[in-house]
Amino acid sequence: MKKYIGRLIKIKFKDMGPLVGHLLAYSDDWMLMRNCPVDYVIDGYFITRNKNIKEVVRGEDEKWREKVIGLKKLKAVPQIPLTDLNTILKTLTKKYSVFSVHTKEDDVCWLGRFNRIEDKLIIIDDLTPKAKWDGQFKFKESEIRVLEFDTDYVNSLKRLAK
Repeated sequence: MKKYIGRLIKIKFKDMGPLVGHLLAYSDDWMLMRNCPVDYVIDGYFITRNKNIKEVVRGEDEKWREKVIGLKKLKAVPQIPLTDLNTILKTLTKKYSVFSVHTKEDDVCWLGRFNRIEDKLIIIDDLTPKAKWDGQFKFKESEIRVLEFDTDYVNSLKRLAK
């Protein structure tokens, strides 16, 4: 992965659709990337679990998109320790207050903030699409594929929820 640091890559998963972004940091278990959801748009960041990745692609399309995005002179890189899920969730909640959780279901995500770990379940305070804090949801650690933060969607609902 070292050769991809700072490069735009496409990540293909075993059980969900692909994601595209700039690789900013990685560990044995996790990758931190600047999110490039479409064309030359940059929208926040995501952290993904390495064990669910099937393939990393850096073809001509990714190189071209990187060249165009490079004209934006993006520099800021969030400092997120990629050690373990508990540390990642605590850091995201402390620094960004709200993030989204994606499982292998492509069209569903949950917004919220980390609450606690209980009986091997991650408990997140739920922020609804109407920007209301509404209970909690629980995940097994293994269900979490992607954590997304500092996106326009997340930030918009976070502002409304205050």
